[in-house]
Amino acid sequence: MSETLLMLLLVLMLQVAAGQYRLVCPTPLIKAAAGDRAVIECHVDPPVNLKTKTVEFSKVDPYEVLLVHRSGEVDPDQSSSRISLSDEDLKRGIVRLQISPVQLSDSGLYKIRIPQLKAHCTFDLSVEKKDPEQNRINTQDDNTTTETKPKKPDENHVGAIVGGILGAIVLAGLILVLVKRRKKIWRKIGG
Repeated sequence: MSETLLMLLLVLMLQVAAGQYRLVCPTPLIKAAAGDRAVIECHVDPPVNLKTKTVEFSKVDPYEVLLVHRSGEVDPDQSSSRISLSDEDLKRGIVRLQISPVQLSDSGLYKIRIPQLKAHCTFDLSVEKKDPEQNRINTQDDNTTTETKPKKPDENHVGAIVGGILGAIVLAGLILVLVKRRKKIWRKIGG
């Protein structure tokens, strides 16, 4: 019974250690001017080739799937002509989406999801009218941007490190239990 429980715990810990992927979005709020191009970049931490993974891009409220990338191709039945995905960046673990031209109705909460990695991120897109005199977004603050760049990946992959340490501890415990059981079996057989 205790061996089964220990094996189950080991399997769970190794899955947790192996599945420590995060999809990191640059900012929770992305501002864009109507008629411009909005670029959303996020990256998987730690980096992994996403070409063979499923990448889903959807609007949260009201729920609408806008783009699905499966097995190296964008699903034509689940894509909008105004949304594109950079195929080349997927190889480096970067999801780079472009919405062009953005419309006022595009404002809202969005989600990017990679089901195989159990990773997702959400961001809010705020589309505002352009100020025709200054050719920029008409807002009260000046730190608005149409194109955002991802933050650099964390140098310390804390989740992966902690998961790896816990996995090593569980593995060492399992080996210890198996070695002790082996000695008992040898005593019974060999005397």
